[in-house]
Amino acid sequence: MDEKSITYKSISSPRRIHKQLVQERITTMDKLLRFITKKFHNRRCLGTRQILAEEDEIQKDGRIFKKVI
Repeated sequence: MDEKSITYKSISSPRRIHKQLVQERITTMDKLLRFITKKFHNRRCLGTRQILAEEDEIQKDGRIFKKVI
């Protein structure tokens, strides 16, 4: 850690779902989405949209972001 970093710590104890994620070694968003779709396979989950176009959006600092339409 340095003076530019911030650490957040929960003041509540871990709940059952958090313990299950740790037990199942869920450490990435990909693993989380795969785990959730298996666990709640009979429920509606995520939707998708068709990508019509992509545009480069140049920021004031020179960085380029992809804008999806």
